[in-house]
Amino acid sequence: MKLPGGSRLDQIISAIALSLSVVVLVCLSIAFVGCTSPSAPKGLYFMKIDLSEFPRFDHLVTRDSPILPSFHPPDISEGAGNSFTDTASSVYAGAADASAAATSAAQGAIHAQLTELKSHLFQYYYIGLWGYCKSRDGSKAVCSEPRTSFAFDLSAVLDSTPVDVDKVLPKVDAKAISGYRKLSHGIISLYISGFVSTVLVVILGAQRTLLARGNRLLALFCIVSALLIALATVGVTVMYSLFTAGIKTSLHPFGVQAGLGGSMLTLIWLATSCSVEVVDAKPLILRLN
Repeated sequence: MKLPGGSRLDQIISAIALSLSVVVLVCLSIAFVGCTSPSAPKGLYFMKIDLSEFPRFDHLVTRDSPILPSFHPPDISEGAGNSFTDTASSVYAGAADASAAATSAAQGAIHAQLTELKSHLFQYYYIGLWGYCKSRDGSKAVCSEPRTSFAFDLSAVLDSTPVDVDKVLPKVDAKAISGYRKLSHGIISLYISGFVSTVLVVILGAQRTLLARGNRLLALFCIVSALLIALATVGVTVMYSLFTAGIKTSLHPFGVQAGLGGSMLTLIWLATSCSVEVVDAKPLILRLN
């Protein structure tokens, strides 16, 4: 038997669930805008890479640097003539000078390559859901075109310069700084699908609240949208946590800093929490007409 006022209670619960669904859409919409243009809200990024101190010269070596063997003067016996001693000393001094000159030339070549490498890189890189922005101190940010197939690859950024990075950087784990292409594509698809499902929840929820007419599809879309958004949020959090850790492990000694974006993570987790709360509004799901 239906309790008096039950229909009214259903409408109140439905209105709350509808409001939460709107919050989900707002949060996702703001997150989608992050790192899509220079005018996008500041601080909305999943990860920030700081190359302002990269590369640190004292940590960098080159594979092609000349490695000269150490040279020691021969052991001269007491009976050897002065002319032989003078000749050996001259040879030793000449070898030492040649070694110093070669070392200085190699260091100069490395320094020149590092300077050129730094000149072709931006200082800061901000990574969003389907695009990234890069900037230098005192200049306007430059952003990539948003793509549903976006995946950030720091290794490709370094290789895009005319400098042969392999000659000035020691061997690093390329996979650790290349990002996660397939996972990134999957996360984007999940968020888009979750957004569309939430739009349908809002439409059907408005019908339920305003017209007191329910639809069994509403319960289905509530669950589907919550599941899709939750999977995407967990996936993107894990992905960029691993990416950040990989960059720190591989490139931190050379002056590279990386960190997660607190504002973006807070936003997407708020959207996830609200979508789950919609499902928890049991009268909306179980007491549809």
